[in-house]
Amino acid sequence: MAKAKPAATAAPAAPAATELATVPATVQARVLMACQHGRPDDVVTLGADLAALAAAAGEVDTTPAAVAYALTLPQNQPSA
Repeated sequence: MAKAKPAATAAPAAPAATELATVPATVQARVLMACQHGRPDDVVTLGADLAALAAAAGEVDTTPAAVAYALTLPQNQPSA
């Protein structure tokens, strides 16, 4: 007589809608080239979808390090 196979474990349940990560509505980005978003090294705030498209096109960089660097530049300092 063959041994019985152990019962298969159930797949984990999908997370509830309240457990899903929220996508930010806006994203800060460093402008890399003169374009509709601004001049090179400007820091702009874009909608998340537009920021993703602009980053894919090479127009902006949304990484925290790029934004932090651009914020130190004179053109992004408040005028006195």
